[in-house]
Amino acid sequence: MRSITPPLTDVFNALKAFLGSSVPQPALEALCQVELGLYLQQKMMPGSPAGSAWVLFSGYGFAEAHRAPLPSDAAKTLRIARDSLWTLRRSRTWLDALDTYQRFDARVRAYDVPDADAPAARRDLSVAGDRFSVYEQLLRAAPPLAGKRLPVAGQGPHAFPVSRTMAVVDLPPVPRTPLVAHDMDLEPAGGGEPLIFTRESLEHTAAEMDAQHARSGKGRAPRWLERLRSFDLSTKRNGTFHKSRKDEDFAFTVDGIQHLLGIVGAGKSTLRDIIAVHLAKLGKRTTIVVTDVAEVLKLVRLYDLYTDGAAAPVLGSSGRERHAQRLHRRLAGRGEHRLLAHDDPAFAYLGTSCLLNVRRQGATSTTEPLAYGEAPGSRLRPPSALRRDPSDGRYSEWQKRVTSCPYWSVCPRHHGARTLVGALIWVATPAGLIVASPPRPQNGERIRFLELACRRSDLVIIDEADRVQMQLDQTFAPAVVLASDEDTGILDQLSRHKIRELAAGGRTQLSERDVETFAAALNTAGAATDRLYAMLVAGYELRKWVRTGYFSAWTLQLGLLDERYELPDDSGRDHPHHAPREALGKLLDAFRDNPFGDRHRRTEEDFSRLTALLNELLHTGNPENTRRRLAEVMD
Repeated sequence: MRSITPPLTDVFNALKAFLGSSVPQPALEALCQVELGLYLQQKMMPGSPAGSAWVLFSGYGFAEAHRAPLPSDAAKTLRIARDSLWTLRRSRTWLDALDTYQRFDARVRAYDVPDADAPAARRDLSVAGDRFSVYEQLLRAAPPLAGKRLPVAGQGPHAFPVSRTMAVVDLPPVPRTPLVAHDMDLEPAGGGEPLIFTRESLEHTAAEMDAQHARSGKGRAPRWLERLRSFDLSTKRNGTFHKSRKDEDFAFTVDGIQHLLGIVGAGKSTLRDIIAVHLAKLGKRTTIVVTDVAEVLKLVRLYDLYTDGAAAPVLGSSGRERHAQRLHRRLAGRGEHRLLAHDDPAFAYLGTSCLLNVRRQGATSTTEPLAYGEAPGSRLRPPSALRRDPSDGRYSEWQKRVTSCPYWSVCPRHHGARTLVGALIWVATPAGLIVASPPRPQNGERIRFLELACRRSDLVIIDEADRVQMQLDQTFAPAVVLASDEDTGILDQLSRHKIRELAAGGRTQLSERDVETFAAALNTAGAATDRLYAMLVAGYELRKWVRTGYFSAWTLQLGLLDERYELPDDSGRDHPHHAPREALGKLLDAFRDNPFGDRHRRTEEDFSRLTALLNELLHTGNPENTRRRLAEVMD
């Protein structure tokens, strides 16, 4: 995650000096974000309505589809701009941001946007007049990554939360150990150039792998060279596929996305493993993506044998205990039931112990060790300075500022995180790449391993791409049931969570505007869902009219228009139904975009009767009277 705050620090300071300290930092960031979006729009599409700027940083090619005359370097500029403007990529979000922006003091605004349907007018600036040079910089290079590394805890007592209490550890003086951290500016060793593989080079690597395995004397010979020579490889040439003979040297190039297809047992995994080891021997970095953690640990052990320990797994922390238990069960299933005899190398990456267990105050040999999730690797709080009266209810003995454990660089539970820094082969699952991040004591930057792998890797190999794609779809485009039973209905889950959290906090969270808005929106969604369910359950004809298993306001509107003013496929504008259908469509469009009428009115259509009826439908205590009024409006 990136932050526009560091480049705009001087701008924020100037704005705060003029507006006063009462204006929060997020409000100033929102102001500069809107101005950056408007500045981008005037560079790319001058003269276009201010309300349409969001299409440029939405991530979709709307501007190209409408044949807008974009500059030659537009693709790169838009890609960089999305790092700063991705939170405004939706139409409604952008329009709301424009409304909020227009309410700022005119003397600090670089633009005047009285009407979102007209171009923004640039203003002369008297406060932070150099801000446009910073905006230009943000369109040429992405802003820095957000976050910073945690400070290391010093000598003396420190506290950390355990359940609802604070546990205390007394830290001795610890010699500072050089921290092994990821280089965020590290690029692929090959500079991102295409990779060319030949039969001769891969067979040479396979032969070395066979020799290495023979020297290790471990298990059955894998016969890498024989397996490589046994499969047929067809490569694409001149628009068709050419099958290489057994004695013929082949060469294929990976430039961008390359698909490798073959039936089960054809040798795809063999080629994957040989390529990974081949690139590691050349000093190049590879990321292998597989579908489960057991396969991750198996491949790391395999690659370590042939690359002198140059492989490491990308594992999250939340499931580590479960993975360790599963590995113990697999080893016990092979006949070894003694836990102390389980010496699989994978346990080095599944450590769950904490060095601070023995440093806790009051701990004895019978004290229960810390649970895995309670370890204070990045949650140690130093003591507060005694500046307040301890009888003050707001006084806390410990600071809110957190520090990292001084033993982090040698702690066995973080062995995997340290190994990843210098590893030439990363092996990961999709979830590990998407969810996991470098630990804050190691790297303060807020970045996922997926982005880090893309930055540093010369090659990313995705095994069983169809299954990985399914996992990505479930992560980024999940099909969620709105309301069902207590386990699957997202609305029911959110409602339970809201009630539980508000009750636990005495509803003090509602003092935050965002929490209050969310709670109100959830209540409204629940009320609307209950009304819809009541109508659908009670009315067979209504269920028949809806027809499909899902619907939206747009599909219902189309069905209503087709039912009220049906148009034949070959009808023109002179058809008697065309004008009333178009008028009703505009009215429903305006109502759908602003159903409660609480947003800035951007249309001449008067849908106030529909808004009043909607509020009555949601909160009526006299459904018969409301049903009569609904029939009058529909007629």
